[in-house]
Amino acid sequence: RGLITKDEVRAAAVAAIDPPEEGVAWDVGAGSGSVGLACARLRPRLTVYAVERRDEEMENIRANIKRLRAFNLVPVPGEAPEELSALPAPDRVFIGGSHGRLKEIIAACHARLKSGGRMVVNAVLERSAGTAMAAMSGLGLAPRAARIAVTRGFGQETREMNPVTVITGVKR
Repeated sequence: RGLITKDEVRAAAVAAIDPPEEGVAWDVGAGSGSVGLACARLRPRLTVYAVERRDEEMENIRANIKRLRAFNLVPVPGEAPEELSALPAPDRVFIGGSHGRLKEIIAACHARLKSGGRMVVNAVLERSAGTAMAAMSGLGLAPRAARIAVTRGFGQETREMNPVTVITGVKR
């Protein structure tokens, strides 16, 4: 409860983010903050800012910070891209949700992303994956995509989870 991104997809996203030992990361459209929390726990000297517009999810983020003792994750209530201008420039950006503003959010994140920084977008819809690929390409990030399809087994039964496309680009 409170961790929306499936374990397998979260692992793929964190691997794509490749969080540095220290610095700044943004988790934009953080939901419950599961990807940002994973990065924060993996890299205790990294400061992760979790931007989320929904109050209920902000409460989940705060509860998860305490429960997981990930005190290097900073909750940022509000909507992207507006809230991003007040944050320190990131070494890594993860975009998990965009509320229909993906192209705008990618542009705002790219403008602040440090040279050599990585941007990762998780897209559930093919349309969102296409938007992310086009926006990142247009900004010179040379994105690559991996579609993650998870099938879980429960005793004799299996269940296919919704596939997610993980799109990664590096700012040169």
